[in-house]
Amino acid sequence: MSSIIFRCLLLFAFTALTAIKAEADGPDSQSTLYMIGMENLIPDARPWFIGDNYALVLKDDISPGVVHKAVLPEQPGDYYIMHVRSPDDLKPIEDRVPYFMIGDNAIFRTDPEGASILPKYGWGLTKLGPLPEYQKIAPVPVPPVIAEYDPDIADMISEITPQSCESRLTDITAFPTRYSYSAFCRDAEEYVYNLFNSYGLTTSYFDFNWNGTDMRNVVGQLTGTTRPDSVIIICGHLDCFSEDAYNNAPGAEDNGSGTVSVLEAARILSQRQTDLTIRFITFSGEEQGLIGSDYYAQHMVDIGEDIGAVINLDMVAYRGPYPSDMHFYSDPQSHWLGELATVTMDDYTAVDTISHYENSPQWGSDHYSFAIRGYPAVFLIDAEPWVGEDWHPYYHTTDDIMDHLDMDLQADVARTGTALAAVLARVDFGAQEIPIISEWGMLILALLLLAFGTIAVISRGRRVLRKTN
Repeated sequence: MSSIIFRCLLLFAFTALTAIKAEADGPDSQSTLYMIGMENLIPDARPWFIGDNYALVLKDDISPGVVHKAVLPEQPGDYYIMHVRSPDDLKPIEDRVPYFMIGDNAIFRTDPEGASILPKYGWGLTKLGPLPEYQKIAPVPVPPVIAEYDPDIADMISEITPQSCESRLTDITAFPTRYSYSAFCRDAEEYVYNLFNSYGLTTSYFDFNWNGTDMRNVVGQLTGTTRPDSVIIICGHLDCFSEDAYNNAPGAEDNGSGTVSVLEAARILSQRQTDLTIRFITFSGEEQGLIGSDYYAQHMVDIGEDIGAVINLDMVAYRGPYPSDMHFYSDPQSHWLGELATVTMDDYTAVDTISHYENSPQWGSDHYSFAIRGYPAVFLIDAEPWVGEDWHPYYHTTDDIMDHLDMDLQADVARTGTALAAVLARVDFGAQEIPIISEWGMLILALLLLAFGTIAVISRGRRVLRKTN
């Protein structure tokens, strides 16, 4: 009898520990989100998503008597949100991936395999989870910078040209696909890694596994000289998607254009010294729900990293029917950064700017992973997401190629990102530029020094002989 009681106690303890772990890790597949009005959101609730006038919360976070609606209670899996043009677009997959519409947004509950087909049907797939209590963990932001036109910055970013952008984008789109689950995406990650290395940056991979596939964010760091522990991030996602994602996904606009902007910023700023540290990052797993940036941003919280600003560039080289425009998105804790980014583009380019000062972080791209954790972040995109004629018509197709993009606009955005990072990280134009010398260059320099040294020794020896004679 005592043996049976002991086993029951063990089973009870195991069940209790499992429940505690599930609560710590987030709701299990049987838990359900509920939609409630924002006016009913209690202060201590941990919402999973905040919309314009509603929130998605767990049942335990809902006060008695509050009107609420269950979201896909019968479906197991993780929750995702995505913007769609029309619910009719989702009819081909409604049996495979059930959804719940809130305005133009679809809420899905599915596994990673089900989520892998969703980017074909909408924009900004984002995996949802309990929003961090970012008010308690937000770092002290970088002190506001007075935005004034700086001829040194203008001269520096003039090194970014439509031709240099086109050359780099040609390389990026040369991979048959950069779909996160494909081996070609690993090749693209290695390409970026080697490029960062060639610029003399401290380069690393940030490894993570999603749905059984090892993926890598690529990080190139320019360490600051006076405040190295304060970090400015300029980033964009490297991966892409199409209707034939495993075989053919050039992803020129989404997001070769953002990647090129990051790489050009790295090329230019790596030759300078900065007071603060700059990290140039390309994320993988964005098309699967912002997976790579979510892992990375959480790691930054875990290690207590001081991130002063995040500049995210995603889809920035399609001009569309409008002459020239760029959209900037920022949330309340980042409005100062959104304003600074807007002014920077106005100062250094002829591109028209449209600023969106949102009440909560705009989801759908990698800045969201940082913004929900309290880090100031700004998001640049060349059209209001999924709205109007300016939206890229070849989005998530095999026709997302360079021919449809404008390299003048691409260069202007790359210049803006570079200038903004330079302002935030305090580029020291009084310092001598850091030379970048290849291994062959180092060898030639060493041989030249050896030759000059040998000539000098021989000449000195001859002079001594003449004096002796």
